Amino acid sequence: MRPAALPGLIALGVIVCGVALASEPPPPPHSEIPFQSLYFTSGFYEFLDPDPYVLTKEFAFFSNTVPDTGVDRRLRRDLFHLVYQRTAGPQAAETMFGHAWSRDLFHWVVDTAAFVVDTTRWNSAHVWAPSLVDYQGKVYMFYAGVDPTGDQSIGYASTSLLDTTDTVWDPARVQVWTARDTRWAVVDPPLYGSQTQFRDPFVMADPDSSGHYLMFMVGGSRTRHPRMVVGVARTAGAVADFRKWYDVGALWNTDSVNTGAAFVESPHAFIDPGGRWSLYYTGYNLGSPNDSAFVSFESNNAAPSSPIDPDTTRWSAPDTVYKALGGDQTLQFWHGSEYLNWGPGYEYLGAYDDNQHAVDISQISWRSSHTFVLNDSCPPAPAPLAVDPNRGHLEFALSLLGARPSRVPVAFAVETPTKSRVRLAIYDVLGRRVCALLDEEVLPGRRELHWDGQAGAGGAVGAGIYFARLTSVAGQRVAKVVLLR
Repeated sequence: MRPAALPGLIALGVIVCGVALASEPPPPPHSEIPFQSLYFTSGFYEFLDPDPYVLTKEFAFFSNTVPDTGVDRRLRRDLFHLVYQRTAGPQAAETMFGHAWSRDLFHWVVDTAAFVVDTTRWNSAHVWAPSLVDYQGKVYMFYAGVDPTGDQSIGYASTSLLDTTDTVWDPARVQVWTARDTRWAVVDPPLYGSQTQFRDPFVMADPDSSGHYLMFMVGGSRTRHPRMVVGVARTAGAVADFRKWYDVGALWNTDSVNTGAAFVESPHAFIDPGGRWSLYYTGYNLGSPNDSAFVSFESNNAAPSSPIDPDTTRWSAPDTVYKALGGDQTLQFWHGSEYLNWGPGYEYLGAYDDNQHAVDISQISWRSSHTFVLNDSCPPAPAPLAVDPNRGHLEFALSLLGARPSRVPVAFAVETPTKSRVRLAIYDVLGRRVCALLDEEVLPGRRELHWDGQAGAGGAVGAGIYFARLTSVAGQRVAKVVLLR
């Protein structure tokens, strides 16, 4: 890949919307490198790697709440995260993820060597395309690993706290999904020197099966090889287990016959205010010149909508973000996009910009239930990107209130950041449901619920250990209750 004009641009220094950047040699790995985004008038910030010869490529866009490192450690603070593939220049071997964090999407601190290949065979040659998901108090990073023979597969690493340089990844690198596990992906294709093409995971809560997760990925199609197609897997078992998946199949609406694109990469899905799911991916040869790549998308027009509907007739014709957003010339170079919902009114779209070799981040505003625009403004630097630090940030959360162990009535606090269907139920130690406390669509906010110690079938339950389980499309939360009588 080429560094294009970027090295010269930074070496000379540049001022855009009042932001000055100058070239400095990057410090050693695992140091915290302060950095600022460039801002352009098309309505988005651009994040670049501190090393001007390294390209900021495939990435995960994520937010969480972490313990405050100030004097009062009871407080918590919000962080945005970019975990991204470092490529070209001194990272041409693509063996390392950078990790950047920010409170306002403008002032960033970067650990350039946050995650590197190790001796686990399936990811010992390269690491690509991270995807972050929060599950039961841990953050899982799914990614594509490449083994010494060049075969690609998907696995994860996990951490109890995705923070700054304090982040410690668990030692295990767990391989969970390969082309051989599917019915649709070709294994060891001769066209690619018998190197399996199977990569770009995106993991999200399954909206059709509470408590489970979906994993999107791309692979070479067995039926139309060497064309690439998006495939899907779902967690197996009664409760989500990230080590166990089963094959849902290929989404043939992403095949070249339906899209006109020779290849697809980097899938991700999100739902609009009207309840319609859209599947975004990078499409090549989708009516674009010079074999360029564009962020392409299709929307599921079915009622109810599903992000994994296998019926190709229920999906819209493919379109590009470039065209849908009015032909903005800067978006011609977007691919590898990802959506982040930070709460009502705070939604963002990020994309890899192949022209500047940066991650572009823009807040989006919905014009209707199915269409949005990028916010087109340039606030005086260093104003944050429409992030209000004083607003109460809601998470999807369940907590036990009052004394522990507890006596009836047992009080719970439930937080929901978006409008969604939410279920709260009590289970015994054998996993049998005792009663349901909530099963309905709720508005964003915080509410208290109480359990009177009664079983759903009637009668008081005995003293002992019980579990409250909160589920929605956002995932699952569990609280342990030690009940006294």
